Amino acid sequence: MKQNWPIKKLKDICKKASSNISQNQLDNNEGDYPIYGASGVIKNVNFYHQDNEYVWIVKDGAWIWRITLLPAYSSVIGTLQYLIPNDGIDIRFFYYSLLSIDFLQYKNGSTIPHIYFKDYAEHSLSIPSLSEQKRIVLILDRAFEWIEQTRINTDKNLRNANKFFESYLKNILTNKNEDWRKEEFQNITNKNCSLWYGIVQPGNEFNNWLPVVRPTDLTNNQYIYKKGLKLIDPKLADSYKRTTLVGGELLLCVRGTTGIISIASDELKGANVTRGIVPIRFNEEIIDFKFAYYYFISSFIQKQIQEKRIEQH
Repeated sequence: MKQNWPIKKLKDICKKASSNISQNQLDNNEGDYPIYGASGVIKNVNFYHQDNEYVWIVKDGAWIWRITLLPAYSSVIGTLQYLIPNDGIDIRFFYYSLLSIDFLQYKNGSTIPHIYFKDYAEHSLSIPSLSEQKRIVLILDRAFEWIEQTRINTDKNLRNANKFFESYLKNILTNKNEDWRKEEFQNITNKNCSLWYGIVQPGNEFNNWLPVVRPTDLTNNQYIYKKGLKLIDPKLADSYKRTTLVGGELLLCVRGTTGIISIASDELKGANVTRGIVPIRFNEEIIDFKFAYYYFISSFIQKQIQEKRIEQH
């Protein structure tokens, strides 16, 4: 940042505009112009609200403060807000400047969080001349292009590594030793394992209360930890003692992205799960839970899970 760059408040370099469009109004509307929601393009419709590039910000809900630069001849729905820079402000410089703001400091509400323009409009930014803005944008665009290409290459390498891992895993699990034996699934689980799903209605979030694992928490990460989990009123778990975690369980997703598997870390002892996840606790005298994890993520088991899912539909 240069010492002589003027400091201006956000409200002095842009204007806001709101949308009154709800998604259910779009059912029978088809056209050539994209309309966006918090997660991206909803569909193409026969109208547009903005004929120049603009920035939108999510003003309420789970995606609060998310910012995106959008093209001309497009629109957004009512949960989003248009931010349009004034003359003399490069649109891409404006976008990059907004990315530097911690909008969570302006958050209001807990059940349905939201942010108001009147609050973050007082945020101050350093604004150089238009020519300097364009120079900075050129540098940042090149940097982000490099980052994106690096991400693409990393994803490609990761896919190749996953293929190698799957091939290696398949080789181990199909070339069994003579001392391997077949067991019914119920015979290798812990006697206290109910194979049941968890809390149906976890309710609102409460700080410093009981962590629960939801299907959306299950990722490609091997372990699930407490950080980032929803916290609920412990009384809601009173009727779900059989899915109380002790740590070391396999957490199997049985709704939505069926078949995703993670392991409950030891720090989740006493936590619970929501409907859509079945905790599996194994008899450690028969099977090691880490071995079971690798078995469950193998194509052999995943194929069986997906076949059962299709049968039920």
